[in-house]
Amino acid sequence: MHALISIVVFIVVISLVIWGRIHRFYAGLLGVVALLILGVLTPEDIIRYADFNVACLLIGMGIIAYYMEKSGIAAWIAIKFVKKVGRDPFKSLYILSVVGSLISALLDNVSTTILLAPIAINIARSMGVSIVPFVVGVALGANLVGAALMIGDPPSMMVASALDLSFTDFIVFKGKPSIFFIIMVAVPVASATLLFTARSYIDKKNSNNNLVVPDEKQYLKDKVLIAEVISVFTLVVILLSIRSTYNIPLWFPPLLGALLITIMRIRRNNVLEPLRVSVDWLTIGFIVEMTILTGALYKTGVIDTLASYIHLYSRNNIVIASSIIIWASVLISAFIDNIPYFATMIPLVVKLSEISGMNIYTLMWALLLGGSLGGNCTYIGAAANAVAVGIVEKNERKVTFVEFVKLGVPHTVTAVLIGQILHYILYILLP
Repeated sequence: MHALISIVVFIVVISLVIWGRIHRFYAGLLGVVALLILGVLTPEDIIRYADFNVACLLIGMGIIAYYMEKSGIAAWIAIKFVKKVGRDPFKSLYILSVVGSLISALLDNVSTTILLAPIAINIARSMGVSIVPFVVGVALGANLVGAALMIGDPPSMMVASALDLSFTDFIVFKGKPSIFFIIMVAVPVASATLLFTARSYIDKKNSNNNLVVPDEKQYLKDKVLIAEVISVFTLVVILLSIRSTYNIPLWFPPLLGALLITIMRIRRNNVLEPLRVSVDWLTIGFIVEMTILTGALYKTGVIDTLASYIHLYSRNNIVIASSIIIWASVLISAFIDNIPYFATMIPLVVKLSEISGMNIYTLMWALLLGGSLGGNCTYIGAAANAVAVGIVEKNERKVTFVEFVKLGVPHTVTAVLIGQILHYILYILLP
């Protein structure tokens, strides 16, 4: 009974989000309260399933991004970018998406989105076009490469832990190009889909190519703030990059950076202003709510049941099994957080390999490919996408669920198809 209730509540919340008449935060809150009242979740469950790691990361990075924007660095980079790339919005959009992908190979997806968003906004505005595809494009690019390295996304770390993989195994595995190269090949092609899906946002008749590009140096006035921001940002990037090696919690680097920059600015700025201006509390709340709703599906066995069907219909055929794992993971990860999904699927994939004799690494790469890339279909499946939508809504206008899907699905399907072909060639076709 609890499983049915958790499914119905989840569907109702998703439906309300798609409907768009009430803010997604309140839709998620309604779902959490309903599960609590109906006895599906206890207060202890809510605390256990709520992903406060991501919440703290968003708060910390929001404060850092505020001071980065205030320092003028974002505007300086944007103007240098425009002067270098030219006034073609499509070319700029494509490069931004690819850059977001490259940075997120080392930095987590949410941080990449928060830090590149001000640059994307400045670039779009300098050309007189909508910021929607630029900010969303950065998030899509960031999510694409999060799984490429062991330090990129939690699912990658979970797979590495389960199979005792090293950092280099994600680059070259047993003499073959590994998941890093599979995903990196997909990056430029997937990013190219934005050139078609974003056309309605970047009508050249509405863009202003006659805008005078200002001198970027005028934005770099506060040299002290610039030095402080660069120092703090560098420290945060280093800590985030090595955190898996030294067991540093995800929340620690961004909160430490936010605390340091706040202390440095305490006599010069209103230290509460970043919490009001740059921290999107409703988006943070929505992301935490979705992890709780996903936790309910996990607790009641719904995710276990879905995973068992993959086992049932694979028929001990490595090609069928890999395809089912990839596309089922894409579909499921579009609507639920992929961390509990991976927590369920990793043991199942291991068991499937033991029973059938299918190669465990081939199956696990398939899981990582589908489960990590599927979140790009919607802004529900990936925290970075929800953050991007929140940033757009703060700076321009509301972004509907369907509107995001029109940008995200082509990007996702293209990346997954390329990844699946390479996965088949490298880990199934070749001995």
